[in-house]
Amino acid sequence: MKQNSGLTLIELIITISIFIIASLGILGLFSYSFKTVGNSKAILTATGLAAKQIEIIRNMPYDKLGTTEGWPPGDIPSSQIINQNKINYTIQTIIEYVDDPYDSLFPDDTTGNDYKKAEVMVSWDKFFSINPVKLTTNVCAKGLEIPNGAGGLKINLFDNNGNPVSQASVKIENLALDPNIKINRETNNAGILQILDLPPSGENYHIIVSKEGYSQDYTIAPDSLGASTPLQPDLRVIEKELTEKTFSIDKISSLKISTLTKYCSSVPNISFNMRGQKLIGRDPDVFKYYQNLSTNSSGELIIDNLEFDTYNIALNSLAYDLAGANPLIPLILLPNTNQNFYFILKPHQAHTLLATVKDNSTGLVLSGAEVKLSKIGYEETLITGKGIWRQTDWQGGSGQENWEEEDMYFDDDGNINTNNSEEMKLAGGHTQQNFNETFDDAAYENFSATTADWNTTLKELRLPKIGTDFSSSATGESLKINSAAYTITKAYLNASHTLNGETINYYLSANGGIDWENVISGVEYIFINQGNDLRWKAELSTNTVSITPSIQSISINYTDSNPFANNGFLISSSYDTGTNKTIWGNLSWEPQNQAIELGESPIKFQIAANNDKATWNFKGPDGTEETFYTSPDASINPIHNNHQYIRYKILLSTENSSFSPIVSDITIDFTSGCSTPGQVFFSPLEETAYDLDISLAGYQGYFESINVSGNNSTKIFLNPNP
Repeated sequence: MKQNSGLTLIELIITISIFIIASLGILGLFSYSFKTVGNSKAILTATGLAAKQIEIIRNMPYDKLGTTEGWPPGDIPSSQIINQNKINYTIQTIIEYVDDPYDSLFPDDTTGNDYKKAEVMVSWDKFFSINPVKLTTNVCAKGLEIPNGAGGLKINLFDNNGNPVSQASVKIENLALDPNIKINRETNNAGILQILDLPPSGENYHIIVSKEGYSQDYTIAPDSLGASTPLQPDLRVIEKELTEKTFSIDKISSLKISTLTKYCSSVPNISFNMRGQKLIGRDPDVFKYYQNLSTNSSGELIIDNLEFDTYNIALNSLAYDLAGANPLIPLILLPNTNQNFYFILKPHQAHTLLATVKDNSTGLVLSGAEVKLSKIGYEETLITGKGIWRQTDWQGGSGQENWEEEDMYFDDDGNINTNNSEEMKLAGGHTQQNFNETFDDAAYENFSATTADWNTTLKELRLPKIGTDFSSSATGESLKINSAAYTITKAYLNASHTLNGETINYYLSANGGIDWENVISGVEYIFINQGNDLRWKAELSTNTVSITPSIQSISINYTDSNPFANNGFLISSSYDTGTNKTIWGNLSWEPQNQAIELGESPIKFQIAANNDKATWNFKGPDGTEETFYTSPDASINPIHNNHQYIRYKILLSTENSSFSPIVSDITIDFTSGCSTPGQVFFSPLEETAYDLDISLAGYQGYFESINVSGNNSTKIFLNPNP
C-alpha cells in the first residue's frame, strides 16, 4: 500500500510563524546594528570637528581668543551648525577667563585673568546620542601678567529656599561701551557665574537670569521707571573690584481662577486686577506683576508661567459682590504648583458684610463657627466654612431640571400648592380669588333680578328713567361670579361710585342669593351664611328725581376653602456643588413646629445624590428607600458624600383635611470646592448698626457692634478657651 508523506496545514502554519518571528528578530537586530554603527560614525565625526575647533583656537593669538556672544569677546562663533553626511552638527564654543588661586584670587590678585579656558561641545540630530562630544583646552599668554585696570562681576543665583540654581542662563549686556558687551553664559553647579576682565562702567551692566521652566530676575536701567527708583538697578563695574549680586528665581506655577456663585455655577466674563507683592521700584511703588484680567465665557482663566509671590486679587465688577474666596486673599503662590482659586460671587447689593474668622494664636481660619448678625427686625446665622443650598420660594413652578431659578423645582404630583411665594403646603385650603365688574358688557347681569339701568354704553350701573325723571330706587344684581365649587368664607368688596348726594347699599351672598348680607365698600366681610355661589347686589336710591347715583366698577376679592389633599410630594431641581469632593452636612427646614391636628410626621424628606446628574435614587437616613428624614437638623447619610449633584424629595401629609403642613425654608449645608474657608457673607443689609455675635466650641465667645455702610469686610480673631 502506497503512503503519502508531507506537512499538514497546522504544521505549515506553525513553521511559517516561527520563520516570521525569527525574521523580525533578525531585522530588529539589523536596525539596531545600523543605528549603532551610524552613531559611532557620528561620534567620530563630532570628535573630529571638536578637535579641529580646538586646533583653530590654539593657533590664534591670545588677545584674539573670544566668542561672538561671550566674554572675552572675539570672532569665534558662539554657536554654528555644520552639515556632514546629511547630519547636522551643532558646535558650541565657550571661552572664559580663569583666575588661578595659585597667585591669589581677584581682587587681591589685581590681574584676575591668569589664562583662558576654551570648551568646545558638538552635538548632532540623528541616531540616539544623548551626550555631546566635549573637548577643553587652556591657553596662556606669553610673558608676565600686566594689570589692566579692569573689574569683574560675580552672579549668585538661588531659588526660593536658598538652594543654588545651576545651569541657569545669565545674559549680560552693556550697550554704553564701544564695542558693546553681550555675554550669554550659565551658572555653575554652585549657582555662580564669575566674569573677569570687564571694562569699568557705571550702572550700565544689564543682567537677566533665567532658566527653562523657571521665573526670571533682572536688573533695571536707573531711568527706565520714570519717577520710581529701581530696587535692582543695572550693575556697575569698578576698576580692580569684584561687583557681586545675588538673584532669585524658582520654578514657575500655574493658576486657574474661577468665578462662581455660591451654588458653584459659573459666572462668565468677570474682570479683576491681580497684583503681586514683589516690587521692582519705589517712590512710587512699581510692582513686578500687575495685570487687569477677566475670566472667559465659562467663568475661568488659566495663567501659566506665573512667578512665586503673594498676590492680591481685587474684583472689578459693578454687577457682583465678593462673597468669599478659596484660598483666602492675599493668595500665596508657591513655586512649581498648579493652584486653583475661586471667586465666590453674589449679585451686587448696596450694603453687605464679608466676615472672616481666624484663630488668634495661629492665624489659621476657623470652620464651623456660628456667626450671628442681628438688629431689631433682622437676625441671620451663618456657619463658616460651609456651603449652603437654601430654597425659600417655589412659586415659579415645576419643570426646572437644574437649579438656576431659585423659585422653581423639578416636579410634583399635583397635590402641592406653591402659589404663595413664602411657603409650600398641600393643595386645597384657603385660596384668594378676584372678580372685577366694569359694566362694559352684561355677561354677569342677572336680568331677572336687576331693575337698575346696567348701561354698557356709559359703562355704569344707574337708576332707570321713566320719561325725564329717574326712578326713586332700583337694584342691580349679578349672576354667580365664582367658578369653583369651594366654600366661600370671606370677601372684600371695593366699589368705584358717584353718589351725587344720594345712596347706594351693597350686599354679598355666598349661597346664591338665598341670604344677602350687607357689606361696606372697602371693608373685609366674613360670611355668616357660607356657601359656594358668590353674588353681589347693589341698591340705588334718590330723593331727587333729576339726580342718580351711579357705580363705575365693582372689585371683589374673596377667599374660598377646599379640603386639603391627604398627601403630596415635590422633587427639587438638581443642585451642583461644582465638585465630587463634597461632604454633605445637615438637612433642616422651617417652621419646625407643625399643627398637632396633622398627625405624626407630616413632613418627610429623602435625599438623592450622584455624579452623572441622571441616577436619582431617593433614600432616607439609614441609606435605604424605606426610611425618611422626619426631624429638622438631621445629618445626611454619608453614602451621599463625594457626589457632586443632589436633590431633595419632600412629602407632605395630613390626617385632618382642614389643616396642612407648611414649609417656608429648606436648607442643606455641605463642604466642597465652593465653600469659603472661615468666611460668611451677609447680603443684602441696611446702612445701620448690627450686633455681631460669634461662637465656636473650644473658643471664647466674641461680640461687637458693627456699622454697615457699603460693601464691608472684617476679620475676627477668636481666643482659645484657657
